Amino acid sequence: MNIRKPRSPGFSIIELMIVIAIIVILIGMLVPSLGLSKAAARATECGAHLHNLHIAYSTHVTDPDDKSAQIGAFGWQLTLGQHMEDDTGGQMFKCPEHEREIPFANSYQVGDLVLQVFSGANYLYDMELAANQWTLLINNQSSAATLAIPNPDLDPAWAAALPNNVYYLYFEDIRPGGGDQDFHDVVLKIEELTNGQVEITYVEDAAGYTFNLATKSGEIIWENMDAGGSSQPGSTGGDFEVAAGSYGINSRVDEFEKKLTSRILLLDYQQSIANIASTVPDDWDQWLDGQGVHTFARHPGNTVNVVMKNGGVKRMTIPEIDPDIAGNIEQLWEP
Repeated sequence: MNIRKPRSPGFSIIELMIVIAIIVILIGMLVPSLGLSKAAARATECGAHLHNLHIAYSTHVTDPDDKSAQIGAFGWQLTLGQHMEDDTGGQMFKCPEHEREIPFANSYQVGDLVLQVFSGANYLYDMELAANQWTLLINNQSSAATLAIPNPDLDPAWAAALPNNVYYLYFEDIRPGGGDQDFHDVVLKIEELTNGQVEITYVEDAAGYTFNLATKSGEIIWENMDAGGSSQPGSTGGDFEVAAGSYGINSRVDEFEKKLTSRILLLDYQQSIANIASTVPDDWDQWLDGQGVHTFARHPGNTVNVVMKNGGVKRMTIPEIDPDIAGNIEQLWEP
C-alpha cells in the first residue's frame, strides 16, 4: 500500500503577492520618516557647529590679552579658526546639509587655501590667504596709512568704494631676514559671490617666484598661477571659484559691544557675510529655488539655524528673520 506524505503547507501566488504589497506599503511609510529623522539629525549637527563657532567668537572677543579684540565681517572664518582645533575647525564652517548639496571634495573655503611658493623647481614655503605679518588685507575700511604700505599711490577713494563682498590680499613673499616689507609681490582679489562661492583673481605678480594655489593638505587647485588666462584648475592663470562656508555673519558684527544680546550673530546663509542691516542689504529674492523657497532655508520645515550674540541657537523660519518684515531688523539684526 502506497502512503502519500501530506504536502507541507505553502503560500499561493496570490498570498505571496499580498505579503509583498504589504511590505512595499510599510517601506513606503517608513522611508519618509527615516529621511525626516536623518534631516533632523543633520539640522541638530548644524546647530552644534554654530554653537562651537560662538564659543570661538566669545574666546576671541574676551581675550584677556587683548582688551580691544574685535571681529570684522571680512575674513571672520580665519579669525574664529585660530581658536579651534586644526582637525575640527574646518568642519565647523560647513553645515552637513550643505555638504550633501555641494560635496566638500569639490569645493573649498578661502581659509583652507595657501599659495605654494617656488623658486624654479624648489619649493620654499606656503603663504596663507589671511591677514598676518606677511599679508595685508585691503577693503573699504582700510586707512590711508595701510594703503600706503603696499603702494603709496593706492587711492583711498578707490578702497572706500569697494563693495562689502570684495577685498584684496597683498603678500610679502621674501620671508628670510624679514623681507623687504613692500607687501607688493603678489596681489589677489577675493570676491564673495551671491551663489555662495568665492572668486579668486590673480591680479598681479611683481616677484621672481612662481606660485600654486593649493589646499593646506597639499592638493593643487591652480598650478603655476599667472595674471590672465583661462579659469580651469591646473591652467596657467585666470579666475578660479572656491566655495564659501555654509554660514553668514552679521555684517555689523564689529559694532557689537562686549555684552550679551539677542541679536543674530551667525546663520545658515548663501554668503559668508549677511548684509541685512547694511546700507546695501542683500536681495534675498535672488536665492529662491524652483518652489520659491530660500535656498539657505535647508532644514526641515524650510528653517535656518541661527546663533545669537548671547550664544542661543535657534531654528527659525524665514518670516521670523526676514528684514522686510516690520521689526525684524531692529529686534534681530541691528547692534
